[in-house]
Amino acid sequence: MGGYQVVWPPLFIINHKDTVVINTIDEHLQKYGLRHFAQEPGYYAWRVRTLSPKQVQDLDNITSLVSRDPSPENIQAFNDFVARERITPIIQSMRADIIKQSGLQVDALLERRPAVLDVGCAAGYLATWYAFSDPRRHVTGVDFSGETIEYAREFAKQLDIKNVHFHSMDITQAVPDGLFDAIVGTHCFESFPDLRQVVGNLVAHLKSDGIMLSITHTPHDLDIAESFQTAGLKVSPIEYFDASHFGETARFSIVIGERL
Repeated sequence: MGGYQVVWPPLFIINHKDTVVINTIDEHLQKYGLRHFAQEPGYYAWRVRTLSPKQVQDLDNITSLVSRDPSPENIQAFNDFVARERITPIIQSMRADIIKQSGLQVDALLERRPAVLDVGCAAGYLATWYAFSDPRRHVTGVDFSGETIEYAREFAKQLDIKNVHFHSMDITQAVPDGLFDAIVGTHCFESFPDLRQVVGNLVAHLKSDGIMLSITHTPHDLDIAESFQTAGLKVSPIEYFDASHFGETARFSIVIGERL
């Protein structure tokens, strides 16, 4: 199939009132346009076919800028560009299986935790999955890119998922009101320059038996675990899971801190 392998079947249309839910995370992510590629050449061939020449050039330029200078301003400009051009699926398909496996791990850990804060939610593909997979949950997604949040809201509305809400805010400066059973950071905690301050602010919004969890990779997992512990959380032994990236296996860490 053109050098790439698509593994997700067509999406079933599901109503939360139905007694049997047959939706899976694969189908959910496909709704967002994410595709899994077994090989890197297939992905880039698809990207060229899908984007206009100007979009390819603009994307390469802003990606190069972020690589040279990953400042918060440049990262926000990148995220705003991706959302504005509606090319989020192109970007995120590079790591489709990583997103899927991360979502499965987090979803299992959120069992019986109805109030969830998803920090750095991006376009909301996982926040909406957490909300969809358990309609009793209320999920709040936050991201500093306003255009990304608008994109997330549009998709949640299209999917008719009503138990998720999105807010554009700088989590280093403010946290949504309320207390949460779980605060989730999927591949985002490691991007904060002052991680201890951010974690300390977030802990104040955890319920007494709430958990904070991070999906990341080494060596960031040890720094995140230390920041959790410094904030007064009881840190569990770090666990690991594997995901595929263009046919190669990558290992990721699950860091969990519990407020006692």
